[in-house]
Amino acid sequence: MILRPPVGDQAEASNCILSIMDLRDEIARQVDKLAPDMQNQVLRFVASLVGSQPAGRSGSSLRQFASSLDPVSAHEMTEAIEEECERIDAGQW
Repeated sequence: MILRPPVGDQAEASNCILSIMDLRDEIARQVDKLAPDMQNQVLRFVASLVGSQPAGRSGSSLRQFASSLDPVSAHEMTEAIEEECERIDAGQW
């Protein structure tokens, strides 16, 4: 769901849902109001968002591995994580 932010007298219409095309048009209208240097800053920001999308697989594609550990191995792994992880050794840094 995409919400349009309130603008001027449109505060009462702040719950208006925008379609993808309306959203793109609104972004373009707002960017057109900016100075060229600010437009470049917006472009760099959007490009950084595109590059920050995590790569990998969806969780549903990993379902095939559910219950692949026997209970003893799962317990041993849980104990190892609890004993060794999330601990800070100030002398190590």
